[in-house]
Amino acid sequence: MGDKLSRCGVATAAIYFPGFHHSVENSRFWGENWTEWANVPTNLIYDAVQKAPIRHPRSYYDIGDGGQTLRKQAQQARQAGLKAFVFYHYWFGLGRTVLSKPLEDTLLGGQTLGISFFFSWANEPWSRRWDGADDSETLIAQNYGTTSDFEAHFDYL
Repeated sequence: MGDKLSRCGVATAAIYFPGFHHSVENSRFWGENWTEWANVPTNLIYDAVQKAPIRHPRSYYDIGDGGQTLRKQAQQARQAGLKAFVFYHYWFGLGRTVLSKPLEDTLLGGQTLGISFFFSWANEPWSRRWDGADDSETLIAQNYGTTSDFEAHFDYL
């Protein structure tokens, strides 16, 4: 199936969410050294082969390790037939980025992953909406800025 899609000009890509490393913002808003891994044990994952729930992932990783994990994941993605990663990217205007260290250490730092990639700008404010708390509380406002800010964002990427 993958070969047929490739011949048609269609490629598969995986969305890559950069929340699996420590950040100043996550520690401030959710607690010291908080990462997305804190949510994983509270969610049941169903193993279709064993027909039983799995309570923990097989491994935890930290994508803030200078690119080692990201390069390994890119290799695994290629082996699985994926053609690209779509990196979820936060730019709040006026040069404010969040969860950007892994990308800055690797892709924006000149390293190659051996897989195509592109960015998906998460152009919305950070709020507490995702965890069911008061969604009117804005943690980081989205500032779309002026033309010069859009140019700065383009130059950053």
